[in-house]
Amino acid sequence: MPQRPLPRALGRLVAVLLAVLLGTATLAACGSENTTDSTDTAASGTAATGFPRTLKTVMGNVKIPAKPKRVVVLDTGELDDVTLLGIDPVGAVAPHFKSTGGFPTYLKGELSGTKDVGPLLEPNLELIASLKPDLILSSKVRHEKIYDQLSAIAPTVFTETTGGVWKQNLTVHAEALGMEKEAAAKLKDYEKRAKELGEEIKKKNGGTMPSASVVRFIAGPTRLYQTNSYSGVILKDIGLVRPTSQISNDPDVTMRDVSPEQIDRADADLIFVTTADTPDKTEQSDVVSNPVWKSLPAAAHLGLDVTLLTDQPDAHRHTGPEVEVLQCDVRDFRAVITRIATHHTPDAVFTNSDHLQTQTALAAHYFGLPAKDWRATLRAKDKAEMRRHLAATGVDTVWSAELTAPAPLDAPYPCVLKPREGVASEDVVLVEGPGELVARGTEIFARRPDTVLVVEEYLPGELYTLETLGDGRARHVLGGFHTELSPPPHFIEERLTYLPDHPPAVLDQVLAQLDALGVGFGACHTEFVVHAGRARIIEVNYRAIGDQCDLLLQRLLGIPLFAHILRTHLGEPLPEDLDARRDGAATVWYPCADRAGTLTATPPATELTLATTDLTYRPLRETGERHDLYGTNRDYLGVLRAIGPDRHSVDKAVEEFVAARSWEIQP
Repeated sequence: MPQRPLPRALGRLVAVLLAVLLGTATLAACGSENTTDSTDTAASGTAATGFPRTLKTVMGNVKIPAKPKRVVVLDTGELDDVTLLGIDPVGAVAPHFKSTGGFPTYLKGELSGTKDVGPLLEPNLELIASLKPDLILSSKVRHEKIYDQLSAIAPTVFTETTGGVWKQNLTVHAEALGMEKEAAAKLKDYEKRAKELGEEIKKKNGGTMPSASVVRFIAGPTRLYQTNSYSGVILKDIGLVRPTSQISNDPDVTMRDVSPEQIDRADADLIFVTTADTPDKTEQSDVVSNPVWKSLPAAAHLGLDVTLLTDQPDAHRHTGPEVEVLQCDVRDFRAVITRIATHHTPDAVFTNSDHLQTQTALAAHYFGLPAKDWRATLRAKDKAEMRRHLAATGVDTVWSAELTAPAPLDAPYPCVLKPREGVASEDVVLVEGPGELVARGTEIFARRPDTVLVVEEYLPGELYTLETLGDGRARHVLGGFHTELSPPPHFIEERLTYLPDHPPAVLDQVLAQLDALGVGFGACHTEFVVHAGRARIIEVNYRAIGDQCDLLLQRLLGIPLFAHILRTHLGEPLPEDLDARRDGAATVWYPCADRAGTLTATPPATELTLATTDLTYRPLRETGERHDLYGTNRDYLGVLRAIGPDRHSVDKAVEEFVAARSWEIQP
């Protein structure tokens, strides 16, 4: 079910207090009553002690003969640090991304008479020299090429880089200024405030921390700031949870560029947005007008209050304090109706579970709400009834029979044996004759004594999927996937390749079979085979495609897919034209175990871009885990998703990724 947005008060609280923490200079303004210029600092108690001193820096040893009084800083971090310590520099560069010119507005009242010696990338050396500084602060990443020229003017202290190492840089700057104790005290105050803020946020959020994303618009690609960036360190100190797309273990990767179509990677409870240039020079308008941005998350965008009915309430408490969780026997439609009726009147009843479509449809119908036809959901779930109904309507006839105990049937072998109401590839197997049917049936009934099995003739051909979305009036075809399976006798989906369109003749045949089943409202994921031009349904999953392929599909199409799905259940008509894109390519690949044993090597979770293709890999097993060989989706070791501009680019990127990594299983 959908999730409603965080309370506005919490949103304001985080936005305002985080803004205070994001500038160490602002922290200084809040943490001390007065600021002084460098001359005043030199005259205070311990100011002159410890000099001359020699600092070991990234550029070598730097001798500072006396406590600095006239300081020049050549980047924003250095400017923040000296003002934090109460120093008014004689010269500084304005932020190079600041569109309005001048120094940061949060330093208003902190600077008096500071000369702008910028621009940052080409500081005015002549002006710097005229200020007669006795210390220059910057970093190797910014000004390595002019270090010798700067050192000829005054002692010059460089740190290695900027951003996420701001605490370490503050320590270096404080050492150069002779203000180590002051800097340590400021950091201690900051960490105390960050911890208190995190506790307050957690308390107001019902005992759990919300997730937070940082998006920055610049004159170029839009950036997502990572955990080891400047803002990332602060969010971590507060305790806010970061999306997977913004977790980086590489110290050199503090941000990732994304296109407007990739902005779904910013999905979080809270999204902090900054603009480093005038909006017309950035992708901001393209991003915020993109339907994907507007659907983060879909329920929050629609302003829905959510009640989750479940028979496992403890497992869903982490969903969030704003999602009401109620215990209910959700497999019994009467229990669902009673639980809703004794709670409050709903505007929609929705599920994306294979197992609960009929119960949900019956409950929605009971309350007079838009819903799928419960008879269609039953036919889709019950594979034997689906075959009977398709045959009765004359659309397609497939030999099938039901088993409640092992039996040697007189059937058109080879046949497929599977649970009548199963999902995925669990206990789906090809049998070649009566003896194998009895043997396989005996194995399955031993594991599932109360199940009913279906035996049906094997339908040859290539396997595909069709993804559709309808509102009861119109139905939109969203494309589909070509599915590559494991070798017989099992049917494990090993690779899915996105297809924006199916041949018209094939599409017409599949839609006719769906119409015969009564499938048309809401989302539907249909699997079918094509052989000699004939399309025949294998099974109908009357819900959106799962395993995060729905996220992949939303990104490919560039539409607010989840919002559209929810709107249909709220009774809103779908647009005549979804304005979906058809120019992307994607692949989902699952590395599978080929033997029982212990996993001894597997790639870590990874997000990277190879040329023009974005890849996301997630392990599904940890090293050290021992498993049997199941012959089902439980043999998956991980999942790799790749999205790019064309099929060739995606295939090449996947091939390179797989070739550079290994999965090892020891018996």
